Amino acid sequence: MTLLLTVAFTGSAATFVDDLTATGLGLGTGSYCFVEGKTFTSTTKYAAIAMKSAEDYNSSLQLTSGSKSPDGTTRYVGVYNTTSVGNARKVEVTWNSGTASGRVLQIYGKATPFVSTSAYSAQDGKKLIGEMTYDGNSTTLSLDITDNYPYIAVVSKKSAQYIESLKITWETGGSAITKCATPVISMPETDYGRSDVDSTPVNITCSTQGATIHYFTYNYIDNPTGEATADQYLVYDPENVPTLMCSGTYGIKAYASLAGIDDSDVAEHQFAYNQYGRASDLADFVQQGIWTVQEGYYHLLYCPVYVTAQSTNGKYTFIRDDNNNALLIYGDLGMTLTNGQKFPSKAFAAQSVQYNGTYEMTETRVLENVLDTPSPEKTLPFEKTLSEITTDLQSQYVVIKGVTINSTAKTIGVGDATLAYYLNRFGVTLPEDLTQKYDVVGVVEIYNNAPQISIVEFVLVDETPEKMYAIGDVNGNGWAFDSGVELAKTAPGVYSGELTIGHGSYFTITDALASSWEELNNYKYGIEGELYSKVGSAVSIVKQSGAQIRNFWPGTYTVTVDLNNMTFKLENPEVFPAQLRILGSMYENDWNTSLDKAVIADKEGVATYKFNGVLLNKGGEFMFTSAVGSSAWDGTGEINDWAIKAADADNCTLDALSTVALAPWTGNNVVVGTGDWKDYASYDLTVDLAAQTVTSVAFSGVKTVNVGGAKVVARQGEIAVEGAGVVSIYNAAGQAVVANSAAGTFRVPAGLYLVSVDGKVVKVMVR
Repeated sequence: MTLLLTVAFTGSAATFVDDLTATGLGLGTGSYCFVEGKTFTSTTKYAAIAMKSAEDYNSSLQLTSGSKSPDGTTRYVGVYNTTSVGNARKVEVTWNSGTASGRVLQIYGKATPFVSTSAYSAQDGKKLIGEMTYDGNSTTLSLDITDNYPYIAVVSKKSAQYIESLKITWETGGSAITKCATPVISMPETDYGRSDVDSTPVNITCSTQGATIHYFTYNYIDNPTGEATADQYLVYDPENVPTLMCSGTYGIKAYASLAGIDDSDVAEHQFAYNQYGRASDLADFVQQGIWTVQEGYYHLLYCPVYVTAQSTNGKYTFIRDDNNNALLIYGDLGMTLTNGQKFPSKAFAAQSVQYNGTYEMTETRVLENVLDTPSPEKTLPFEKTLSEITTDLQSQYVVIKGVTINSTAKTIGVGDATLAYYLNRFGVTLPEDLTQKYDVVGVVEIYNNAPQISIVEFVLVDETPEKMYAIGDVNGNGWAFDSGVELAKTAPGVYSGELTIGHGSYFTITDALASSWEELNNYKYGIEGELYSKVGSAVSIVKQSGAQIRNFWPGTYTVTVDLNNMTFKLENPEVFPAQLRILGSMYENDWNTSLDKAVIADKEGVATYKFNGVLLNKGGEFMFTSAVGSSAWDGTGEINDWAIKAADADNCTLDALSTVALAPWTGNNVVVGTGDWKDYASYDLTVDLAAQTVTSVAFSGVKTVNVGGAKVVARQGEIAVEGAGVVSIYNAAGQAVVANSAAGTFRVPAGLYLVSVDGKVVKVMVR
């Protein structure tokens, strides 16, 4: 068992001088070595990491800065004592003249032994007692030590030094110190309770050299005895001392520790501001404070309170306690607080005043900053009618339902009752639409001894139905008055859902289910007049008996109903086919559905198809279909259920350079070419399935037709054929213009031509 010698002594003193030399320490020559347990006159035991210099330095004690590993363990060079008989009083050194000028010797002191494997300057509890510098002239210097250091270390600060003699004087005592001295806590008493001082520094000292001070602060309102666990104590740093709020109820405890002896007793200090009264809640605060305010005095409030609102400039903070009392804190608290947040202290102090009829707090001091970390839950306002808003509700957080706003008079009203409003406190602006009703949330304040409301927010009153339904041929449902596909409410008056709708299917939108068709007719919405919906564009709807909607293209859609502007919208651009074709009396194909007679256009953009250089004959009938590969009629009155044509069954004409509407083909009506078309005329046709239109544009003069792997291009006065083997060209009279020729460019007069490319025939128009 190793007995650690105590660190300081008391009683009658005796003095001993130890003269440390390289020979006395038993050092070897040629390399640094580690020795320990060396004693001299005082019986103090020494250790060293050093070496004996060569004879030309008179076999001096040689030191150097840095570390060495003489025994396989890295150690820092120096001489130090491992036991102690008292306190070091003097260190005297005699250098060998071979030491370079400017070399510095450092002396460190501790109350406990140094650890040889650590740097002396980094050890806990150490202190640099002093330094001695060799100037090349005076070979002997000494350092007197007045403080009590039972352990010292002598080390080189800079490079190698050669020491003839190192003398250490010790003063011994009679009895050992076995316990640290109790720390002393001091604070500037003049700062206590001052309203113009936020905090005051705490100074703690201990007379035991090298002792570590530990401290703990607490609010003695919440913790009257100052109970704390060991890990709650902090290490005191004299370079960065703690501060405590002046206007608070704080205590501080401190003790000192040092290895080898017992911890000190605990020192304690409590202080408080000039306390005038304690309040159990906000109402008690007002009753105590309003008639008894004195300069520099505060009132304590310990009950929990909650923030209801804070102004945009941070100077108005409204709070409510558990008893639903409310109060205003006036002044910048230096923190941003949110609705529902617990006020960030366990207790606070303030002065109570009355301003313009309103009770409020000023000079507020937070005694313990314990900001809540979880997200706050919103504090709900009390629902009040206008007649209930009186001065008794000052600072209360309220909501008034269904008010109208008079921006000229700056009042809100319900019926004949009105109340003044104020907007600037919380940075609120008036709603754009003042014809609507709103729920007004705000704080009751007193102005000219009358109540008004400082508005926190306007909430538009939503008088629209909670749900909407789609009834009819949607999502595989049948027609029923008591069931439907529910559309979710996403905003006031706005509803959305997903519907799968077949081609030409009928359905209706309702704002309620019913017990009969007669009742359901009261709730129906549909497209007025033309029943067909559009994809990607909102269409107008009306609410009337029997109102319905018919779908244009089959598919699954996102549906939006907006009752604010009475519109219905389908969205899903993917429902449109990849290609569209023309059938009818053009090119003399007599409604031939085979592919070799097909005029096909690919989709451009969302739902647009462009046919270039289509030959239309006056009075000829034609239609559009997505059944590109069809070879026969399917017997249902539609071509694979995908035919489109002009909407007006009695007058479905497409004039040259015009636009007409489209609708699903019924089998009776088709598009008829009229106007200034000749027997054959070439036009560009653009079909927009989303807008449900077809537009004719004059032929631009250059058209390209793909035939198998070949390409036929009609230009001004010529026909060019590319990628073909055998080419023949015939005019409108059937005469061969080009016969069995290779691909190339052929000059021809303006007119209609049949071009045979490897046995396949196309018609082109040349200007």
